Amino acid sequence: MKSHLSFLAFLVSIIFFADITFAAKQPLCTYKNTGGETVFLTYMPLSKKGEEYIDFNNAGNGMCVKKATCLDDFSTKVEDCSSVKITCTNRRQFQGVFPSCCIKC
Repeated sequence: MKSHLSFLAFLVSIIFFADITFAAKQPLCTYKNTGGETVFLTYMPLSKKGEEYIDFNNAGNGMCVKKATCLDDFSTKVEDCSSVKITCTNRRQFQGVFPSCCIKC
């Protein structure tokens, strides 16, 4: 009986540590923001959504410059404000913070 319990405890510990190892090795996307800091983003396979990061350029004016999104192949897609045709009149057509944060109206 004692050997069964010790074997069971050993088995549980292997499963526990294997789970921690898997979580530690989960691939991440990276993005270096305009302040020079590296930002780590995740991709959530069950919801098929990548985490997004909006780079506000540390200017303190509430305007952003880029948006980084983690993709399913763990690459980072970066969208720049200059690539989006947004004006004060059409900014309500866009949903979310980006690209509305690219301009000040």
